[in-house]
Amino acid sequence: MKQLIGPMAPVYLIVVSAFIGLSMPFPVFSHLFLNESSSLMGAATTIEQRTFLLGLAIALFPLGQALASPFWGAWSDKIGRKLVLFVSLGVASLGMLIVAISIDLNMLWLLLFGRLLSGLGEGNIAIAQAIAADDEDEQRRTKSFAGISIAINLGWIIGPLLGGFLADPDVFSWANAALPFWVGTVLYMLNMAFVRLIPDSKDKPHPELESPLTTKALWALPKMKANMLMSFLTFFAVYTMFSFYIPYLVQEFDFSVVMAGIYSALFSVPLIAAGLMAHKVQKGIGSRKMAIASVWLLSIGLLGFGLAPNITLIVIFTIVVSFGIVFIEVSSALLVSQGVPNQANGQVIGSYRSVTVISEITAAMVGGVLAGLYLPMPFIGAAALVLLSLYLLKK
Repeated sequence: MKQLIGPMAPVYLIVVSAFIGLSMPFPVFSHLFLNESSSLMGAATTIEQRTFLLGLAIALFPLGQALASPFWGAWSDKIGRKLVLFVSLGVASLGMLIVAISIDLNMLWLLLFGRLLSGLGEGNIAIAQAIAADDEDEQRRTKSFAGISIAINLGWIIGPLLGGFLADPDVFSWANAALPFWVGTVLYMLNMAFVRLIPDSKDKPHPELESPLTTKALWALPKMKANMLMSFLTFFAVYTMFSFYIPYLVQEFDFSVVMAGIYSALFSVPLIAAGLMAHKVQKGIGSRKMAIASVWLLSIGLLGFGLAPNITLIVIFTIVVSFGIVFIEVSSALLVSQGVPNQANGQVIGSYRSVTVISEITAAMVGGVLAGLYLPMPFIGAAALVLLSLYLLKK
Protein backbone atom coordinates (compact mmCIF):
# COMPACT_ATOMS: atom_id res chain seq x y z
CA MET A 1 0.00 0.00 0.00
CA LYS A 2 2.88 2.36 0.87
CA GLN A 3 4.49 1.72 -2.51
CA LEU A 4 1.19 2.44 -4.26
CA ILE A 5 0.87 5.87 -2.60
CA GLY A 6 4.44 7.28 -2.58
CA PRO A 7 5.02 10.80 -3.91
CA MET A 8 1.62 10.74 -5.66
CA ALA A 9 -0.16 10.99 -2.28
CA PRO A 10 -1.06 14.72 -2.70
CA VAL A 11 -2.48 13.98 -6.15
CA TYR A 12 -4.65 11.17 -4.76
CA LEU A 13 -5.82 13.46 -1.96
CA ILE A 14 -6.84 16.09 -4.49
CA VAL A 15 -8.71 13.55 -6.62
CA VAL A 16 -10.65 11.92 -3.75
CA SER A 17 -11.54 15.31 -2.25
CA ALA A 18 -12.63 16.62 -5.63
CA PHE A 19 -14.91 13.64 -6.26
CA ILE A 20 -16.39 13.89 -2.77
CA GLY A 21 -17.14 17.54 -3.49
CA LEU A 22 -18.51 16.65 -6.91
CA SER A 23 -20.80 13.80 -5.83
CA MET A 24 -22.05 15.17 -2.49
CA PRO A 25 -24.81 17.24 -4.12
CA PHE A 26 -26.28 14.35 -6.12
CA PRO A 27 -28.79 13.18 -3.46
CA VAL A 28 -29.99 16.77 -3.14
CA PHE A 29 -31.01 17.31 -6.76
CA SER A 30 -34.02 15.01 -6.75
CA HIS A 31 -35.55 16.97 -3.85
CA LEU A 32 -34.67 20.36 -5.31
CA PHE A 33 -36.12 19.70 -8.74
CA LEU A 34 -38.86 17.10 -8.31
CA ASN A 35 -40.42 17.99 -4.96
CA GLU A 36 -43.33 20.38 -5.50
CA SER A 37 -42.70 21.96 -2.11
CA SER A 38 -39.20 23.01 -3.18
CA SER A 39 -38.91 26.78 -3.56
CA LEU A 40 -36.36 26.56 -6.37
CA MET A 41 -39.16 26.47 -8.96
CA GLY A 42 -42.71 27.70 -8.98
CA ALA A 43 -45.59 25.44 -7.96
CA ALA A 44 -46.96 25.66 -11.50
CA THR A 45 -43.88 23.94 -12.95
CA THR A 46 -44.98 20.65 -14.52
CA ILE A 47 -43.30 17.32 -13.79
CA GLU A 48 -42.09 17.21 -17.40
CA GLN A 49 -40.41 20.59 -16.95
CA ARG A 50 -38.94 19.52 -13.61
CA THR A 51 -37.42 16.30 -14.97
CA PHE A 52 -35.99 18.19 -17.96
CA LEU A 53 -34.37 20.79 -15.71
CA LEU A 54 -33.05 18.05 -13.41
CA GLY A 55 -31.42 16.33 -16.37
CA LEU A 56 -30.02 19.67 -17.54
CA ALA A 57 -28.52 20.43 -14.12
CA ILE A 58 -26.87 17.02 -14.02
CA ALA A 59 -25.63 17.16 -17.62
CA LEU A 60 -24.12 20.65 -17.51
CA PHE A 61 -21.27 19.52 -15.25
CA PRO A 62 -19.93 16.70 -17.48
CA LEU A 63 -20.58 18.92 -20.51
CA GLY A 64 -18.24 21.50 -19.01
CA GLN A 65 -15.69 18.76 -18.33
CA ALA A 66 -15.85 17.50 -21.91
CA LEU A 67 -15.35 21.01 -23.30
CA ALA A 68 -12.52 22.08 -20.99
CA SER A 69 -10.45 18.96 -20.28
CA PRO A 70 -8.43 19.11 -23.54
CA PHE A 71 -7.68 22.79 -22.88
CA TRP A 72 -6.47 22.19 -19.30
CA GLY A 73 -4.37 19.23 -20.43
CA ALA A 74 -2.72 21.06 -23.33
CA TRP A 75 -2.06 24.14 -21.18
CA SER A 76 -0.42 21.99 -18.49
CA ASP A 77 1.89 20.56 -21.17
CA LYS A 78 3.10 24.05 -21.94
CA ILE A 79 3.50 25.71 -18.53
CA GLY A 80 3.46 22.85 -15.99
CA ARG A 81 0.91 20.70 -14.19
CA LYS A 82 0.78 22.35 -10.75
CA LEU A 83 -0.10 25.89 -11.83
CA VAL A 84 -2.84 24.72 -14.21
CA LEU A 85 -4.19 22.35 -11.54
CA PHE A 86 -4.33 25.26 -9.08
CA VAL A 87 -6.19 27.51 -11.56
CA SER A 88 -8.66 24.81 -12.61
CA LEU A 89 -9.51 24.11 -8.97
CA GLY A 90 -10.07 27.82 -8.44
CA VAL A 91 -12.62 27.89 -11.29
CA ALA A 92 -14.33 24.75 -9.91
CA SER A 93 -14.46 26.33 -6.43
CA LEU A 94 -16.12 29.44 -7.81
CA GLY A 95 -18.69 27.33 -9.66
CA MET A 96 -19.53 25.33 -6.53
CA LEU A 97 -19.82 28.56 -4.51
CA ILE A 98 -22.26 29.98 -7.07
CA VAL A 99 -24.42 26.85 -6.82
CA ALA A 100 -24.51 27.14 -3.01
CA ILE A 101 -25.55 30.80 -3.22
CA SER A 102 -28.15 30.07 -5.92
CA ILE A 103 -29.90 27.52 -3.69
CA ASP A 104 -29.98 29.92 -0.76
CA LEU A 105 -31.42 32.62 -3.08
CA ASN A 106 -33.71 30.21 -5.03
CA MET A 107 -32.23 31.31 -8.36
CA LEU A 108 -32.49 28.47 -10.88
CA TRP A 109 -30.57 30.17 -13.71
CA LEU A 110 -27.68 30.89 -11.35
CA LEU A 111 -27.60 27.23 -10.26
CA LEU A 112 -27.38 26.08 -13.88
CA PHE A 113 -24.59 28.58 -14.57
CA GLY A 114 -22.69 27.42 -11.49
CA ARG A 115 -22.95 23.77 -12.57
CA LEU A 116 -21.50 24.57 -15.99
CA LEU A 117 -18.70 26.68 -14.49
CA SER A 118 -17.83 23.89 -12.02
CA GLY A 119 -17.59 21.44 -14.90
CA LEU A 120 -15.40 23.80 -16.92
CA GLY A 121 -13.04 24.04 -13.93
CA GLU A 122 -12.89 20.30 -13.35
CA GLY A 123 -9.59 19.75 -15.12
CA ASN A 124 -7.99 18.12 -12.12
CA ILE A 125 -8.55 14.51 -13.20
CA ALA A 126 -7.06 15.06 -16.66
CA ILE A 127 -4.05 16.76 -15.08
CA ALA A 128 -3.70 14.09 -12.36
CA GLN A 129 -3.66 11.40 -15.04
CA ALA A 130 -1.18 13.44 -17.08
CA ILE A 131 1.11 13.56 -14.02
CA ALA A 132 0.88 9.76 -13.86
CA ALA A 133 1.51 9.44 -17.61
CA ASP A 134 4.66 11.58 -17.33
CA ASP A 135 6.44 8.81 -15.43
CA GLU A 136 8.64 6.88 -17.87
CA ASP A 137 8.70 3.78 -15.64
CA GLU A 138 5.73 1.63 -16.73
CA GLN A 139 5.20 -0.01 -13.34
CA ARG A 140 5.21 3.28 -11.44
CA ARG A 141 2.88 4.72 -14.09
CA THR A 142 0.51 1.77 -13.67
CA LYS A 143 0.54 2.13 -9.87
CA SER A 144 -0.24 5.83 -10.21
CA PHE A 145 -3.21 5.18 -12.51
CA ALA A 146 -4.43 2.51 -10.07
CA GLY A 147 -4.14 4.95 -7.17
CA ILE A 148 -6.12 7.57 -9.09
CA SER A 149 -8.81 4.96 -9.82
CA ILE A 150 -9.07 4.12 -6.10
CA ALA A 151 -9.32 7.83 -5.24
CA ILE A 152 -12.07 8.41 -7.82
CA ASN A 153 -14.13 5.46 -6.61
CA LEU A 154 -13.71 6.42 -2.96
CA GLY A 155 -14.98 9.90 -3.77
CA TRP A 156 -17.99 8.53 -5.68
CA ILE A 157 -18.98 6.39 -2.69
CA ILE A 158 -18.29 8.79 0.18
CA GLY A 159 -19.75 11.87 -1.50
CA PRO A 160 -23.41 10.85 -1.95
CA LEU A 161 -23.56 9.37 1.56
CA LEU A 162 -22.13 12.52 3.09
CA GLY A 163 -24.34 14.74 0.94
CA GLY A 164 -27.47 12.89 1.99
CA PHE A 165 -26.73 13.46 5.66
CA LEU A 166 -25.79 17.12 5.20
CA ALA A 167 -29.01 17.88 3.33
CA ASP A 168 -31.44 16.00 5.59
CA PRO A 169 -32.84 18.12 8.48
CA ASP A 170 -34.35 14.96 9.97
CA VAL A 171 -30.80 13.78 10.67
CA PHE A 172 -29.29 17.13 11.67
CA SER A 173 -31.49 20.10 12.56
CA TRP A 174 -29.00 22.48 10.91
CA ALA A 175 -28.83 20.54 7.63
CA ASN A 176 -30.25 22.05 4.43
CA ALA A 177 -30.09 21.63 0.65
CA ALA A 178 -27.33 24.22 0.18
CA LEU A 179 -24.98 22.77 2.81
CA PRO A 180 -23.40 20.03 0.63
CA PHE A 181 -22.46 22.70 -1.90
CA TRP A 182 -20.90 24.92 0.77
CA VAL A 183 -18.89 21.93 2.04
CA GLY A 184 -17.95 21.08 -1.56
CA THR A 185 -16.65 24.64 -2.01
CA VAL A 186 -14.45 24.26 1.07
CA LEU A 187 -13.10 20.92 -0.20
CA TYR A 188 -12.17 22.44 -3.56
CA MET A 189 -10.44 25.36 -1.84
CA LEU A 190 -8.49 22.94 0.40
CA ASN A 191 -7.41 21.14 -2.74
CA MET A 192 -5.88 24.38 -3.99
CA ALA A 193 -3.66 24.30 -0.89
CA PHE A 194 -2.85 20.62 -1.44
CA VAL A 195 -1.40 21.45 -4.86
CA ARG A 196 1.63 22.91 -3.07
CA LEU A 197 2.35 19.45 -1.61
CA ILE A 198 2.88 17.87 -5.04
CA PRO A 199 6.64 17.24 -5.46
CA ASP A 200 8.35 19.44 -8.04
CA SER A 201 9.55 16.22 -9.70
CA LYS A 202 5.91 15.55 -10.64
CA ASP A 203 5.57 18.91 -12.39
CA LYS A 204 6.36 18.61 -16.09
CA PRO A 205 6.41 21.88 -18.02
CA HIS A 206 7.43 21.54 -21.66
CA PRO A 207 8.20 25.08 -22.84
CA GLU A 208 10.14 23.67 -25.78
CA LEU A 209 6.85 22.60 -27.36
CA GLU A 210 5.94 25.51 -29.63
CA SER A 211 2.34 24.40 -30.04
CA PRO A 212 0.20 21.42 -28.99
CA LEU A 213 -0.62 18.64 -31.39
CA THR A 214 -3.45 19.46 -33.74
CA THR A 215 -6.57 17.39 -33.21
CA LYS A 216 -5.93 15.68 -36.54
CA ALA A 217 -2.34 14.82 -35.59
CA LEU A 218 -3.42 13.55 -32.17
CA TRP A 219 -6.01 11.17 -33.60
CA ALA A 220 -3.51 10.03 -36.26
CA LEU A 221 -1.16 8.61 -33.61
CA PRO A 222 -0.85 4.78 -33.80
CA LYS A 223 -3.97 3.01 -32.49
CA MET A 224 -5.29 6.27 -31.01
CA LYS A 225 -8.69 6.13 -32.75
CA ALA A 226 -9.23 2.50 -31.75
CA ASN A 227 -8.17 3.13 -28.14
CA MET A 228 -10.35 6.22 -27.81
CA LEU A 229 -13.41 4.44 -29.24
CA MET A 230 -12.71 1.46 -26.97
CA SER A 231 -12.61 3.88 -24.03
CA PHE A 232 -15.97 5.34 -25.03
CA LEU A 233 -17.64 1.92 -25.24
CA THR A 234 -16.17 0.56 -22.02
CA PHE A 235 -16.90 3.70 -20.02
CA PHE A 236 -20.46 3.63 -21.33
CA ALA A 237 -20.73 0.33 -19.44
CA VAL A 238 -18.94 1.76 -16.39
CA TYR A 239 -21.23 4.77 -16.10
CA THR A 240 -24.33 2.66 -16.74
CA MET A 241 -23.45 0.77 -13.57
CA PHE A 242 -22.69 3.92 -11.57
CA SER A 243 -25.83 5.73 -12.79
CA PHE A 244 -28.42 2.98 -12.39
CA TYR A 245 -27.01 0.75 -9.62
CA ILE A 246 -28.92 2.29 -6.71
CA PRO A 247 -32.11 3.26 -8.64
CA TYR A 248 -32.37 -0.36 -9.83
CA LEU A 249 -32.05 -1.75 -6.30
CA VAL A 250 -34.64 0.71 -5.01
CA GLN A 251 -37.16 -0.13 -7.74
CA GLU A 252 -36.54 -3.85 -8.17
CA PHE A 253 -35.91 -4.86 -4.54
CA ASP A 254 -37.73 -2.03 -2.73
CA PHE A 255 -34.61 -0.82 -0.91
CA SER A 256 -35.06 1.83 1.74
CA VAL A 257 -32.88 4.95 1.74
CA VAL A 258 -30.76 3.43 4.51
CA MET A 259 -30.26 0.15 2.64
CA ALA A 260 -29.43 2.01 -0.55
CA GLY A 261 -26.79 3.97 1.33
CA ILE A 262 -25.31 0.81 2.85
CA TYR A 263 -25.08 -0.96 -0.50
CA SER A 264 -23.62 2.17 -2.08
CA ALA A 265 -20.87 2.14 0.55
CA LEU A 266 -20.31 -1.62 0.16
CA PHE A 267 -19.75 -1.06 -3.56
CA SER A 268 -16.47 0.63 -2.60
CA VAL A 269 -14.98 -2.54 -1.08
CA PRO A 270 -14.42 -4.53 -4.32
CA LEU A 271 -13.51 -1.31 -6.15
CA ILE A 272 -10.69 -0.63 -3.69
CA ALA A 273 -9.60 -4.29 -3.70
CA ALA A 274 -9.38 -4.22 -7.49
CA GLY A 275 -7.39 -0.99 -7.35
CA LEU A 276 -4.84 -2.56 -5.03
CA MET A 277 -4.44 -5.50 -7.42
CA ALA A 278 -4.45 -3.56 -10.70
CA HIS A 279 -0.71 -2.89 -11.04
CA LYS A 280 0.12 -6.54 -10.36
CA VAL A 281 -2.39 -7.71 -12.96
CA GLN A 282 -1.00 -5.27 -15.52
CA LYS A 283 2.54 -6.40 -14.78
CA GLY A 284 1.53 -10.01 -15.29
CA ILE A 285 -0.51 -9.78 -18.50
CA GLY A 286 0.09 -6.29 -19.93
CA SER A 287 -2.27 -3.38 -20.58
CA ARG A 288 -4.03 -4.75 -23.66
CA LYS A 289 -4.84 -8.16 -22.18
CA MET A 290 -5.92 -6.42 -18.99
CA ALA A 291 -8.35 -4.32 -21.05
CA ILE A 292 -9.69 -7.45 -22.78
CA ALA A 293 -10.22 -9.11 -19.40
CA SER A 294 -12.04 -6.02 -18.13
CA VAL A 295 -14.42 -6.11 -21.12
CA TRP A 296 -15.44 -9.68 -20.26
CA LEU A 297 -15.78 -8.81 -16.57
CA LEU A 298 -17.97 -5.79 -17.40
CA SER A 299 -20.17 -7.71 -19.85
CA ILE A 300 -20.70 -10.78 -17.64
CA GLY A 301 -21.14 -8.68 -14.50
CA LEU A 302 -23.65 -6.25 -16.00
CA LEU A 303 -25.73 -8.99 -17.62
CA GLY A 304 -25.76 -11.03 -14.42
CA PHE A 305 -26.60 -7.98 -12.32
CA GLY A 306 -29.56 -7.05 -14.50
CA LEU A 307 -30.98 -10.57 -14.51
CA ALA A 308 -30.13 -11.65 -10.94
CA PRO A 309 -33.25 -12.84 -9.08
CA ASN A 310 -31.92 -12.29 -5.55
CA ILE A 311 -29.59 -10.11 -3.48
CA THR A 312 -26.90 -12.80 -3.11
CA LEU A 313 -26.37 -12.92 -6.87
CA ILE A 314 -26.61 -9.13 -7.03
CA VAL A 315 -23.63 -8.91 -4.67
CA ILE A 316 -21.63 -11.50 -6.63
CA PHE A 317 -22.13 -9.76 -9.97
CA THR A 318 -21.46 -6.36 -8.39
CA ILE A 319 -18.02 -7.66 -7.40
CA VAL A 320 -17.42 -8.90 -10.96
CA VAL A 321 -18.38 -5.50 -12.41
CA SER A 322 -16.21 -3.69 -9.86
CA PHE A 323 -13.06 -5.46 -11.04
CA GLY A 324 -14.00 -4.70 -14.64
CA ILE A 325 -14.48 -1.01 -13.78
CA VAL A 326 -11.10 -0.56 -12.11
CA PHE A 327 -9.15 -2.64 -14.62
CA ILE A 328 -10.53 -0.63 -17.56
CA GLU A 329 -9.93 2.68 -15.77
CA VAL A 330 -6.26 1.73 -15.45
CA SER A 331 -5.66 -0.13 -18.72
CA SER A 332 -7.49 2.33 -20.99
CA ALA A 333 -5.49 5.28 -19.63
CA LEU A 334 -2.26 3.33 -20.13
CA LEU A 335 -3.16 2.34 -23.69
CA VAL A 336 -4.12 5.88 -24.67
CA SER A 337 -0.91 7.34 -23.21
CA GLN A 338 1.43 4.74 -24.72
CA GLY A 339 3.55 6.03 -27.58
CA VAL A 340 2.59 9.64 -26.90
CA PRO A 341 5.47 12.16 -26.58
CA ASN A 342 5.79 13.58 -23.06
CA GLN A 343 5.18 17.05 -24.46
CA ALA A 344 1.63 16.02 -25.36
CA ASN A 345 0.63 13.85 -22.38
CA GLY A 346 -1.68 16.49 -20.95
CA GLN A 347 -3.40 17.16 -24.25
CA VAL A 348 -3.95 13.47 -25.02
CA ILE A 349 -5.18 12.66 -21.51
CA GLY A 350 -7.45 15.71 -21.67
CA SER A 351 -8.99 14.40 -24.89
CA TYR A 352 -9.31 10.96 -23.30
CA ARG A 353 -11.18 12.50 -20.36
CA SER A 354 -13.53 14.25 -22.79
CA VAL A 355 -14.31 10.94 -24.48
CA THR A 356 -15.08 9.24 -21.15
CA VAL A 357 -17.23 12.16 -19.99
CA ILE A 358 -19.21 12.10 -23.26
CA SER A 359 -19.78 8.38 -22.65
CA GLU A 360 -21.07 9.29 -19.16
CA ILE A 361 -23.62 11.70 -20.63
CA THR A 362 -24.64 9.19 -23.30
CA ALA A 363 -25.02 6.36 -20.77
CA ALA A 364 -27.31 8.49 -18.58
CA MET A 365 -29.52 9.52 -21.52
CA VAL A 366 -29.74 6.12 -23.23
CA GLY A 367 -30.06 4.23 -19.96
CA GLY A 368 -32.94 6.43 -18.85
CA VAL A 369 -34.87 5.63 -22.01
CA LEU A 370 -34.12 1.90 -21.80
CA ALA A 371 -35.09 1.69 -18.13
CA GLY A 372 -38.50 3.10 -19.02
CA LEU A 373 -39.02 0.19 -21.44
CA TYR A 374 -37.70 -2.57 -19.19
CA LEU A 375 -35.99 -1.93 -15.84
CA PRO A 376 -32.91 -4.20 -16.35
CA MET A 377 -32.46 -3.10 -19.98
CA PRO A 378 -29.69 -0.50 -19.33
CA PHE A 379 -27.47 -3.27 -17.91
CA ILE A 380 -28.34 -5.76 -20.65
CA GLY A 381 -27.75 -3.17 -23.37
CA ALA A 382 -24.43 -2.02 -21.88
CA ALA A 383 -23.30 -5.66 -21.51
CA ALA A 384 -23.89 -6.25 -25.21
CA LEU A 385 -22.40 -2.94 -26.37
CA VAL A 386 -19.15 -3.27 -24.43
CA LEU A 387 -18.32 -6.50 -26.28
CA LEU A 388 -17.70 -4.42 -29.41
CA SER A 389 -14.53 -3.24 -27.66
CA LEU A 390 -12.98 -6.66 -28.21
CA TYR A 391 -12.69 -5.98 -31.94
CA LEU A 392 -10.98 -2.63 -31.27
CA LEU A 393 -8.55 -4.18 -28.79
CA LYS A 394 -7.40 -6.73 -31.39
CA LYS A 395 -6.50 -4.03 -33.93
